[in-house]
Amino acid sequence: MNWPDRLAIAAIAVYQRYLSPYKGFCCAHRVRHGGPSCSEYARQIILSAGWRRSLAAFQERLRACRAAAIQSAADQDEQQRKKRRRDAVLDCLPDACPIFPDACPDRCDSGCIPDFCGRMSGWRLSRSKPCVCQAGVGPGKE
Repeated sequence: MNWPDRLAIAAIAVYQRYLSPYKGFCCAHRVRHGGPSCSEYARQIILSAGWRRSLAAFQERLRACRAAAIQSAADQDEQQRKKRRRDAVLDCLPDACPIFPDACPDRCDSGCIPDFCGRMSGWRLSRSKPCVCQAGVGPGKE
């Protein structure tokens, strides 16, 4: 092993020991796909092939890690959006549900999802009274 390889391994070791534990997150590629983290992957390929020959493989790994981070963020946003929607429906249930199966509420006192009435199983929307349930907006509110 030549001195540039040893220097690269030492730099990775410093990163893994002193920086990585304190950055607040872990390797997205490792979380999403399993296996070694990107820094450990770089260390392994430098040990096996040297830093010059492993540079292209490491760059490809960083691209894959970035794609994994973007996908994980999108998945997390989707989960939060679903949770907010579920929480809005649960908050809306007592006040915004129609008592009669054919009618939508004349007034909506709390915010809810606009098509909530149509999603209740066994309940039908009245075409003459659209169910627009938003805070301060709806039939009977000016």
